[in-house]
Amino acid sequence: MDIPKNGAKYDWIEYRALVLDKLDNLDERADGLLDEQIKIRLDIRELKVRAAVWGGVAGGLIGLVGIVLQYILGL
Repeated sequence: MDIPKNGAKYDWIEYRALVLDKLDNLDERADGLLDEQIKIRLDIRELKVRAAVWGGVAGGLIGLVGIVLQYILGL
């Protein structure tokens, strides 16, 4: 196989372009993963708030039932 004159230079240029293209693709994918991570963290925070609210509502209802029963039964 004959290597053209300056063949190594052209191979290096092609290799360099390929590596830079792959790095650009990885950078774009990393940005996408970062966006997904932010969305997941926001979802987790939202779920924590909902759990706290529903826990408060449930605890309040239990307390309210206890107060009503004390009032009705006169304990």
